[in-house]
Amino acid sequence: MSLTVVVQVTRVDEPSKYGVVVYSPENGKIDRFVEKPQEFVSNKINAGMYIFNVSVLDRIELRPTSIEKETFPGMAADGDLFAMDLKGLSCDFDLFAMDLKGLSCDFALFSVDLKSVT
Repeated sequence: MSLTVVVQVTRVDEPSKYGVVVYSPENGKIDRFVEKPQEFVSNKINAGMYIFNVSVLDRIELRPTSIEKETFPGMAADGDLFAMDLKGLSCDFDLFAMDLKGLSCDFALFSVDLKSVT
């Protein structure tokens, strides 16, 4: 088993609002991603945190790239992508405006539930 990338996933109550990650609970191997599923296939979403083996950089083109849409699906098909449950931290982001030109972000709401963090 080669762990090229580990994707942190988190559980959501309403998976139809998100792209979900379908993976094996036995070994964590990611099978596929389903964008805003109409039928239940998973309630785990990409939490946006990754653990990369340096070799994955060879698979990312040197251009503006969405690794989630362009790189990860091929890696899943090759068996090089794994999921790990994010436990103990719950974050809700309400992002109303983002100014990428000036590297500034305006967050309308950022809340962290630290009650379950040990």
